Amino acid sequence: MNIYPRIFTRRDGSEADLKEGTSQFEFYMACKALNKCEDSGDTSWMRTGLGFLANLLAKDPSNLEWQELLEQYISAERKLERLLPAIGSASYAFEGVRAYLWHKDGKLVEAINLLQETVATKTSAKYFETWILDWLEPAGVIESLPPEFVISTLSFENSRFPERNYLAVAELQALQRWSAICERYCGSAEHQIAEAGFSNLALHIRCNLLCKSGSFEKAEALVRPSLGDFEPPVDTARANDVTILGRILQLKGEITSAEKLFDLALELNPQDILPARIAADGHYYAERWELALKWYDRLERAGTEKPDLDWAKASKAFCKWVLEEEGILELESQYSRELETMGGSGNSRAHKLWYRVFGAPWARTENIARLCNKIFERTWEEKITDDQFEITTILEQPSNFLAWRLQMASLDLDHVKLRVTFTEIPQPDPRIPLVPDLPYQLWTYEGTEAKANMHTPSSIVVDEITKIASLVYDEKMHWALTGQAAERLGPERIRDILAIMVDPPPVPGGRRATDWLLRIQLAAAEIAAQVDTGWEGSIRKDAMLSLLFGPRDWTTEAAIKALAQLGRFYPTLAYDIHQAFVVLLKQIPNVPDYYCWVETLFAYWLMLQHLTPAEREEVDHCWKFAASLAPKRT
Repeated sequence: MNIYPRIFTRRDGSEADLKEGTSQFEFYMACKALNKCEDSGDTSWMRTGLGFLANLLAKDPSNLEWQELLEQYISAERKLERLLPAIGSASYAFEGVRAYLWHKDGKLVEAINLLQETVATKTSAKYFETWILDWLEPAGVIESLPPEFVISTLSFENSRFPERNYLAVAELQALQRWSAICERYCGSAEHQIAEAGFSNLALHIRCNLLCKSGSFEKAEALVRPSLGDFEPPVDTARANDVTILGRILQLKGEITSAEKLFDLALELNPQDILPARIAADGHYYAERWELALKWYDRLERAGTEKPDLDWAKASKAFCKWVLEEEGILELESQYSRELETMGGSGNSRAHKLWYRVFGAPWARTENIARLCNKIFERTWEEKITDDQFEITTILEQPSNFLAWRLQMASLDLDHVKLRVTFTEIPQPDPRIPLVPDLPYQLWTYEGTEAKANMHTPSSIVVDEITKIASLVYDEKMHWALTGQAAERLGPERIRDILAIMVDPPPVPGGRRATDWLLRIQLAAAEIAAQVDTGWEGSIRKDAMLSLLFGPRDWTTEAAIKALAQLGRFYPTLAYDIHQAFVVLLKQIPNVPDYYCWVETLFAYWLMLQHLTPAEREEVDHCWKFAASLAPKRT
C-alpha cells in the first residue's frame, strides 16, 4: 500500500489548501488588513497587516509590488513607526521596515546602521544587496557621508561576500554594484580617506571587491604602485599588500609568481600566518589540491590558535581524500571518517567539508546501475554469453540504459550488449507524462523501450556543463556556478541545456558512468532553473515542470534537487514548487525502493521554508521510511 500521497490531503481525500506561511498568503493578509483599516478606521488591522508585510520584505526586499504596498501603508498612516514593536524587541523583519521608514525621513546613516545590526544577526537578509545599494547609488549620496562611516559600511559588506565561485547570480550582480560604488567613492574622496587614516584599509577593500567581481587587472593596477619593484629591502609594513598581490596573481593563474609573493609575505612578517591561509584557500577553491595540501601543512605547522589549526587539519584531510580517490569521493573512506570524527569534536570546518560530500549526487541502487558499477570495478558475477549480459528486473528508468552505454564506450566495450527481461511495470506507470503536451519532454516510449526526444546539444552548452560536472561537488558552489553559466547561456539555449541530460558527453577516464551522468544531469537542471527570472510565463517554469512531470527518470531527481534549491534561494517561489511536488507525490510507484527520486523528493522537500511544523514532521517521517526501503547505495 502506498502511504505517501496522504501527505497534504484532508481526511476526505481532497487536496489541502496550504497557504498559511507562504508569500501568497502573507500578501493576501497584508492587503486585506489595509483594506479593513481603511474601511473601519481601526489601526489594529494595520498593525496585524504590517507583520505580514514585514515578513514578505524580509524574504525579498527588492520586490516592487511589496514595496508599493508598504508605501500605501505609509500613505494611510503617516506615523507608521508607532505601530512597530520597540527597538530591540522586534524581529529582524520589523527592524527592516523601521530602517526603510528612517531612510524616508532622511536618517540615512541611522537606517544603514540599523540594517547592519539586523544583517549581522540574520545573515541571510538581503537588505544590503537591495535597499542600501538603491539608497547609496544616486550621485552625491555616498560622497556626502563621513569617511569613517563609508569605509566601515564597505568593509562590512566586503566581509559578507564569499569567493566568486560561491556567488549566486543575484549576489554577483550586487557585488559588482558595491564594487562600482566603492571605486566611485575612493576615487573622489581620496584626500578625506587619507586624513581619516583609512588609506590602507580602503585599498584592501577595493582590491577584494574587484577580485571577487572578476576585475583582476584593475585590482593589480591598484596595489602594484605601493610595492615598487620588490627589490630588497621591502618595507615590512607592506607585507599585507604583498599578500594581496599574491592572491590577485593566483586568481589570474600566474601561480609561480603568486607563490613567490606568499613566501615573501611570510618572510616579511613571520608572526602573521594569514598569507599561508590565503594561499591554501585560493588553491582549494581552484581545485589545485597538491598545492593546497602543501600550504595547509605550512599553516598547521605555523599556527598556534585553535581556529587556524582546526581549519588546517580538516582541510588537509579533505585534500588527501580528493587526491587519493581522484575526485570521486565515497563516504566510506579513511579521510571521511577522519573528518566526521573532527566534526563531532567541534571542528566546524571538518563538519562542512564532510557535508560537502554528503550533499553530492547520490549513488544509484537500480539493478542496471549496479551492474554498470560492477563492470567499471571488474567485479561482476552476472551471466555473460556471446558478449551479452543478461539481467532480469522490473522496468527501470531510461537513464540506467544511457549510463550503460556510456560506461561500455568508456571501457572500449561497445560490442558488449545488455539483454533485459522485464518482470513488472510499476504502477502508476512511470512511462506516462503527468501532463500532456509538455514543452520539453526528454523521453518517449515505444513499448518498454525509451528513446531520447531531444536534438544533439551545442558545443558551447556541452563545454559549460562538462566544466561544472568535472568539479568536486560542493552544493553552494555548484548552485552559484550553474547560475553564472545560465546567465552566459541565456534562455534561448534551453533546449540544448536540457538535451545534454539525455545526450551527455563521454565519461572521462577513470570515472563511473553512473556518477558522471548524475553530475551532468544535475548541472543541466540547475542551469535550467536559473536561466531566467520569475515563474509564471517563464522559460524556466516550462523547463523544470517538463523535467518533473515527464516520464520518471534520473532527470526527475535532478529536477527535484534544482527546484528545491530554487525555492530555498527564492522563498517567494517555494509554494509554487511545493504544489508541483504534491503532483509528483501521487506518482510514487508501488516499488519505491527502485526509484531513487522518491527518497530525494522527501529529503529536498524539507528545504522549503513554508512547511508548518506538523507538515515538516510528516515529510521527515516519509523520508526516513523511503530511506529504509532503499537498498544499500553503491
